[in-house]
Amino acid sequence: MSAATAQGINLGEQFKMDDLWELLEADGCPQPLVKAVIRQLEVEEVDFVNGWMCADRNKSVRWVGATMLEAQGQVSTPVREFQEAWKNELPEQWRMSATLDALKGLFTQPTSTTIRFAVDGSQSTISTASLASARSGTGKAVRKWHEKFKNTRQ
Repeated sequence: MSAATAQGINLGEQFKMDDLWELLEADGCPQPLVKAVIRQLEVEEVDFVNGWMCADRNKSVRWVGATMLEAQGQVSTPVREFQEAWKNELPEQWRMSATLDALKGLFTQPTSTTIRFAVDGSQSTISTASLASARSGTGKAVRKWHEKFKNTRQ
């Protein structure tokens, strides 16, 4: 999201997916992964034939926050630190939506100032196998797009 915003792609309005493909392809991000994410974040059905889409603000904000939280596993993080990192991954006009209410059911608070992912398979945004593989370094060779997320993995 932050890369799209930096390149002037307004995710909240209709945009050409070719612009997004081009941006992410340069970073080595596989197109099937991008399509899967787009299907999760779309407002309406994506027009893959004509190449237009628009991301849903609420779905996108929740998905980004949930993915970041889940990637941390059971590591407790200060709430302010987590929210700041989360907001930094969102387009400017969406940042005010990055509240803990958007993540209801996905986290626990071991203390009043910390947050961590709630272990509940039904709420998972990424598979346990892929998370374990990412942490262990097994699987396919690391590509550039993985490097963007390495700070969120512990």
